[in-house]
Formats: sequence, C-alpha cells, structure tokens
Amino acid sequence: MFSDKPHLAEQLLNNWPDGLIGLDHYGKVTFSNDKATAILGWTQEQMLGQTAHDLLCSKAVDYAHNAMDCPMCGHQNEEESESLDHFEAWWVGSQGVYMNLDVRVLSPELDDLDIAKVLTFTECSTGTVSQYEARRLAMFAEFSPVPILEIALPMSIEFANPAMTDLMVEYGFNDEGIPNVLPPNLEMLVADAAHLQETLINQEVEYSDVSYIWTLNPLYKNKKQFVQVYGLEVTELRKAQHELEEAKNVAERASEAKSHFLANMSHEIRTPMNAIVGFTEILLKTQMNDKQVGYCNKIKISSSVLLEVINDILDFSKIEPGKLTLENIPFNLIENIEVLADLFADRANDSGVELVFDVDQRLPAVVSGDPLRFKQVMINLVSNAFKFTRTGYIEVVVKPIRLESKDCRIRVEIRDTGKGIPKDKQAKLFAPFTQEDETTTRKYGGTGLGLSICRSLVELMDGKIGVKSKEGQGSVFFFEANLGVLDNSSILERQLSTFKVQSERKTVLLLQTNPVVRRSIRHQLSAYGLESVEFESGVALVDEQEWVERSHEILAIITDQDDESLDWIQELNSGFISANKEMPLLLGITPFSHNFQWPQELQWPEASQLTFEKPLKPSIICRSILTKSSEASSYASAEAETDLKRCQSLDGFHVLVVDDNLFNRELVLELLADSKAVLDTAEDGRFAVEKVQEKSYDFILMDIQMPMMDGYEATKIIKENDPNQVVIALTANAIKGDRERFIAAGFDDYLSKPVDAKKLNDLIYFWADRISSRDMTESSLSQVQDAEVIQGPSENISESPIPSHVAANETNIAYSNEVIEVDTSIMPDEYRGLKVGKALKLIGDKKSLYIKLMSLFTKNYSNVSDELLKALKDEDAMTAGRIVHTIKGSASNLGAEDLRKCAFELEDSIINNSEALQGHLSDFCARLDETLVVMDDFLEKFKHFAA
Repeated sequence: MFSDKPHLAEQLLNNWPDGLIGLDHYGKVTFSNDKATAILGWTQEQMLGQTAHDLLCSKAVDYAHNAMDCPMCGHQNEEESESLDHFEAWWVGSQGVYMNLDVRVLSPELDDLDIAKVLTFTECSTGTVSQYEARRLAMFAEFSPVPILEIALPMSIEFANPAMTDLMVEYGFNDEGIPNVLPPNLEMLVADAAHLQETLINQEVEYSDVSYIWTLNPLYKNKKQFVQVYGLEVTELRKAQHELEEAKNVAERASEAKSHFLANMSHEIRTPMNAIVGFTEILLKTQMNDKQVGYCNKIKISSSVLLEVINDILDFSKIEPGKLTLENIPFNLIENIEVLADLFADRANDSGVELVFDVDQRLPAVVSGDPLRFKQVMINLVSNAFKFTRTGYIEVVVKPIRLESKDCRIRVEIRDTGKGIPKDKQAKLFAPFTQEDETTTRKYGGTGLGLSICRSLVELMDGKIGVKSKEGQGSVFFFEANLGVLDNSSILERQLSTFKVQSERKTVLLLQTNPVVRRSIRHQLSAYGLESVEFESGVALVDEQEWVERSHEILAIITDQDDESLDWIQELNSGFISANKEMPLLLGITPFSHNFQWPQELQWPEASQLTFEKPLKPSIICRSILTKSSEASSYASAEAETDLKRCQSLDGFHVLVVDDNLFNRELVLELLADSKAVLDTAEDGRFAVEKVQEKSYDFILMDIQMPMMDGYEATKIIKENDPNQVVIALTANAIKGDRERFIAAGFDDYLSKPVDAKKLNDLIYFWADRISSRDMTESSLSQVQDAEVIQGPSENISESPIPSHVAANETNIAYSNEVIEVDTSIMPDEYRGLKVGKALKLIGDKKSLYIKLMSLFTKNYSNVSDELLKALKDEDAMTAGRIVHTIKGSASNLGAEDLRKCAFELEDSIINNSEALQGHLSDFCARLDETLVVMDDFLEKFKHFAA
C-alpha cells in the first residue's frame, strides 16, 4: 500500500507515539522509529543489524535470561508466543541506564519486507505504576504478617490485608465500628495525621491478650487523601517487660528489707556500744592497776573497731537504695582537713609512721558542700593507709584542679609507703564487701565497705576516686570533688590579710631530720613568702658563724625538740647573747603527747619559744610565726569587719524565736542583739502559728519540745500555709540520723543545743544570704553540730586543757563549799565545778550575758524542786519531764555539766518510768541545790561583769 509512497510510511512510523523496532526471523533489528531512539538513546544506524537481545536485554541478575528464552528472538513455540506477546522488560539504553518498559510483540507476517516481529514499547515510569510493581506491592501487602489498613478520609476503610482482617474477626469491633485492636481514638488520629501531614508513631493498644503498636502514615493516591495504618505486635515484649518489672520490684523490696534490717541492726547495736565506749572512757579515768588499764584499753579499741564496722553498714544501707543525700552548707576547708591531724595523732605516734600535710594555699578558704562526708572520705582513705603502712610516711596532699568564682574542683591524694597493691587487684577495690584478698580481712579487719562507700560519696560530689599503686613501693589513693566557693579569698590571702609581719625578717632556718616533714614545711614557708635555709644538723648550723651575725635576717629556727638538740641550741644561744643579737623565734617539733619542754637553763626568751606536736597541721607553722610576729590589732580588726558585714546583712530581717523556756529565749535574743535583725518571741508552738498568721518572718527558730504544741506540729501548720517559710529547728537531742527526720518534718535546718554563738551566727548569716538571693529552690540542712563522730575520737577538743587532777575524776566532781580565793578581775575557766570557759565560748565570750543568764537561772529555778515533786506526786509525767528537760538545757548553756547529767538521767527515768527514778530524783534535787549555791556565790564575786 505504501510501496509507492515511502516518505509517507517513514513519516507515519516516526510520528507513532510508542517506540517501534522491527526484527527479522533471526531477531536482528531491521528498522526503528524516532521514539525508539528518544527512549533508548540508540540511533537507527547503531541498532540496524544488531541482535535485539544482545543490544537491549538487561544483564542484571533479577532479569537476566539467555537468547533462547528471549521473546524477541523468535524461537518460542506458538503456546509460549501467545503468553509473551505483552510483558514488562528491563532494557539497557545507550548510557547503560536500566529502563522499565511495557513491551508488546506484534507478528505482521511481512515476509516480503523481511520483518518477522514488530516491538512496540513505552516507559512504565511515565504512566501509572507498572503492572509488575503493582503485582509486587499487592503481594507484599497480601502476604505480610504485619496488619495493614488503608483509610480514606474522612473515615472509610478502603483496604485491609489478610493479617488485619484476621484481627478484626478474632477481636471484633467497638460500638463506633472501630476494630478493638486499633486505638479507640482512631478517627481523631487519622484526622491529625492527614491535617499535619506527619507520621504518627507509637500508638499503643492493649486489648484482651494482645498488645499492638500502630503507625499512621498520610499519603495521596489518585488525587485522593488516605492514611495507611501499620501494626506491630508487641505482646511478648510487653509480657517480658512486665515480668522484668515485677522481678525488679521484688528485688528492690528485698533490697529495701535488707537495708532496713541493716539500719535497724546497726542502730540497735550502736546504742549499747556507745555506752560501752563511753563508760570505758570513764573507767580509764579512775584509779586502776596496770592490768586493769590494759583490759580497759583492749575494750576501748575493740569497741571502736566494732563501731566503725557498724557505721559502715549503716552508711551502706542508705547508699545502696539511693537514700543518702548530701548537704550543701558553708565550711572552712582548712579546718576540715586539719581534723585529720587530731584524729590520727595517736595512731601515727604508736606506729612510728609520719603523717604530713601538703595543702595548696591557693585553695579557697570557705567552700560549700557536705563537710561531714568530705571529711569521711579523707578519714577512710587515711585509715586504710595506716592499716597497710608499717614504716615511712603517709602524706595528705590537697590541691585545686579548677578554681572559678562560684565553684572549684579539688583533688585530695593520700600517699603512703606501704606494701602496695598488685595491679590485678586494684580494679575490684571499690566494689562492696571486697578487699585486696581473703587474707586482708583476717589480718587487718574491716567490712570491705569503706572504699565502696567512699566511691558513692565522691560520685554524689560529682567527682571521681581511684588508686595508683606499685607492689612493694606504696600507693596513692586520690579523689576529686566539686565544691562551691562562697568567699573568693584563698587560705593564704585570708591569713595574710589577718596578720602583718612587723620586721623585714624573711629567713627561716630549718633543721628537720625527716625529709618528708622538711619538704612539707618548706612548701608552707614558700607559700607565705618566707625563705627557708636547710641544714642537715644543728652542728652544721653552729659551724656557720655567719648566721649569728645575720640574726637580723632570721625570723625563726625550726628544729626537732629533743635532748640531742639542746647542745647546739645552747651554743647558738651563747653566740647570740655574746654578740648582743636579738633572738629569733625557736620552734620545736616533738612527737605527739611527749610533753617535752625546753629547760630553763636554755636562756631563750620564753615569749620566743613555741612547741608543736606531730603530726603538724597544715600551715600551723606559718600561722604561728605570723601570730608571734604580727601587729596585734590586725586580727581583731579583721574579725570585727566580718561581724560588721554579717550584722549589716541581717538589717531589716524579721526573726521569730520560739521556745517555752524563758532562759533559752533570752539567750538567743542576746546572741542576736548585735545584729540589725528585728527580733520577736513566742513561748509555744501555738502562739508561733498565731504570730506567723499576723505578720511575716524571714526565718523562725523553733524549739522542738514544747507543752501545748510542739515544734513538729507548729512547723507542719506553718509550712502548709507558706511552703517557702524558713524554719530552723532548735533541739537538744540531735544525733546522726535526725537530719533526715527534721527534713521530713518540714524543717529547713537545725541547730543543736546548747546554742553556740558562732554556729548560730553562721547559720543565720547563711540563711540570710540564701533569702537575699532568693535562692530557695533547694532545702539545705546545715551541719552546725553532729553529736556523733565517725571513725575516730571526738573533734570537739577543748581549747583550754582541763587540769589533770580534774580530768581524772571528771564524773565524780562535787561542788565544794570550800571558800576559794580567786582573782575576780578575770573570769576563770572553771569555778567550783562550773565549766565557765566552755559556756563563754558558746555565747561568744559575752561575760555580761553569762551573768544575766545565770541570774535568770537562779531566779526562775530556786523553787523548781517543789514543782517537780508535786508533778511526780500527781503522776503528771509530762509536766515533770518538761521541767527537767528545761533545766537540762539551761544547765548546759551555763556549763553546769554535773547538773545537766543528773537532769538527763532523771528525764530518761521519767520517760521510761524506770525503777531508778527515785534515786535519780534525789541526785537531781541535791545537785540543783548545790548548783544554785555555787551560782549565787559566783554572781556575788563576778557581778561587776554585768555592766
């Protein structure tokens, strides 16, 4: 038909909308149109004569086939040909790109034109999804174990795969026609997914015995909006989680029961153990023979060890369930470190191991944190070092890692020359109930909890703890802790601002046989700007006569204080005297409790002599040198400036003092009298509640035991109305463990009686600062006094030593009626059994206040014995207990220790209705009468201090 019109035939083929390729009987290309070139990229010239299979068919694994099976090659039989006249194929274009094509095979029977087949093809991707892909997708949904649902908006289920229909059949539908296994708010979720065009995930449903998590995915199809819903069964996962949670709860309950048992057991054992330790101390002060003293010392040592074990268990019982919290209060860093010298002095002396300190003087003077727990970690590490060190030294090194205006990070290292720890044993040291090896427990004792507790405490301080050790060469245990900085003044700056050296003397001659002690002192001197010149011996110093001539440069001489030093010191002294030179300070270092004194024939000015016992406290040498050579007024002026700042910080603050004891109210008012705070009082918790409702107070000092409404009840009511009201407990019964009870009762802080003036001022100043900065987000319980000392002897060592004849019979002191001649121009430290010095220290050495309080005591309690006897006769135990409790606190404030002890015993007998009540009552009344006589006598002699 087109034989005479070839151009028309060519034009018709090239304008055909599909690609066309003609094949001969061998499958070779005989023609192609422009559309075929456009789709495949091959020109007609490139395709002519090529076998279509070799040119076009994909070699990809999924679509590869040989020429015999290719539908374009013409080898199929008639049945196969009919099934392959329409198929999808992946062909390769001229650029090597795979194309998904929809192919039809035509057989026009044009033998005269050598055309056996005509291929017509289009690109699947330009139209709808290919049939192949459609079948694949349909099969995926059909055979998927995942339930799939397709919902057309607004809410019409268009498709559900078999897995979904099975769920519908098994679990049914709710009243709204929604399958029960789907979210009940499905309609809202579908609307949200479509509106937000966001996939919604983790929509969980628990129904009957199955759990599913559903995902909703919005999409458009044929210009219509759908939401596809996919489900994931999590039944077994949730079952496993529930079982795990239940097992966890069971384990936690068991752990809590164990911790509760440990805590109760520790408390129950500790109470009688405290009595054993206390009475052993008392027994040691009585007259005994050497064998009895030895027995008592063994009881004391064994009891102390047992108390340490009990304290470890008690701490562990709190740490393990996460119930231990740290305080955040201000404390003096250097004082916290110096406690170690007091605690381990005996141990260092007995073992012959030197305990030395090297404290970086750049550390801040005042920091905030938990002083008790910070100290506990140091004590535990030093105690361990003593266990494993037989000779040499233990050095406590404290230095800053980071110093900033608001906080700092401090590193403490405990270095020893002990036996060292093998590397393979170091990793497990900080695990609970673990020691270096099994023989360690048998040889050295302990629970294996100490280092574990230390690790937990350090971690609570946002720090870390570790050890470096080499077997046979000693160990270095270290920890780092974060502390707040309340005063940017360093330890050094605080000291140098307090003291000013009068002379230009800057040289210190150092004669110390122990190199570690010598190095520690050298570091101290260097920090304070003093030059040290070291000598191997005193003889070497004497031989260098130039130092006699240069005495004007010598600020001090530091040496071991023993008999061996006397010869060269006397020779040096003679040189100074003969040359008419001024004597420098002579500082002697002696072992603990050796009580060595320089002989009088030494002829060294007594005012220039100082003696220090080992272990030397950090900076004590320099502080003493500065004190001896400073201008006297500097320290007082620095203290006065601090007090002035504190008074100014309380200007305008309203303080309510609540106590049923007039004596105690008067005491607190007097102690705060110098502040600019507005002070008010209430004599019972009930009146305190009324006053708080009438006006506002910045903080309240609340007694605990009061007759009509106690401090607990009053604080509860006050806190219900104003949770931010600061209430500070005043208690005579503060022991370790009460801290948690006070916090639970709503108190923000507590102060132990007898009230210490400095601690009261520190506490008030701390809370005034917190209130001023409106930083009330965190309740902080300040440790102003802890009645229990962990691991070691008491820290509250009296600054004024008690005479030996008094100390030996402390428990049997009786108030003597003997007329004693005293110097009434000064108040004595002790007067006929009254601990005057101790009482004055509590109230800031305010002698006029002491006289005033004693006058109140004698006036108010002269007839109290009659009131007490009447209450007991009327079987009014509450009134009797309150009377005795009040006198106990007042006596403690005045230093009437024997009366306080009698009151304590009587109060306990009243509370427990003890058979010993009559005996304790008799002792109390007699001691009260004696105390009143002594106080009257004291007031008569020292009444001039009332002015």
